[in-house]
Amino acid sequence: MIIDNSKVKAHLSNLKSQLNEGLKEIEELIEKECSMQNPNDLEKVESAIINKTDKLASLILSCKIQESLSSDHELKQESSNLIRSFPKKMKNQGIRDVEICPLKGEPFIVKTEYFTQKAKKDKRKKKEPAVIHP
Repeated sequence: MIIDNSKVKAHLSNLKSQLNEGLKEIEELIEKECSMQNPNDLEKVESAIINKTDKLASLILSCKIQESLSSDHELKQESSNLIRSFPKKMKNQGIRDVEICPLKGEPFIVKTEYFTQKAKKDKRKKKEPAVIHP
């Protein structure tokens, strides 16, 4: 099966632009002056920092994983060997979205080749159900 890598490249480009946006949000958060007069103010600032940094961590991780899946020839060879060594035949379903849930941060999507077991063909003829007429 010929795989169209243009979708993967476009996805990686999109992830990188989201990463740059995330970095800008962190820079804005650092530069923003905020006075904390009470525990609620502190909690709001802390929550904003945690949310932005978790989002940034997920974006960095998604870019690194997508780059690895896209360019690592050794990884592709290992996955090819694994597919061939599997006792049942596997079918390449093409490029699919796969969601990854990291330990910390938001879940994210990477695009990669997706394999499933080939469906068995039922060689037996299906019998018509018996119809009883009263």
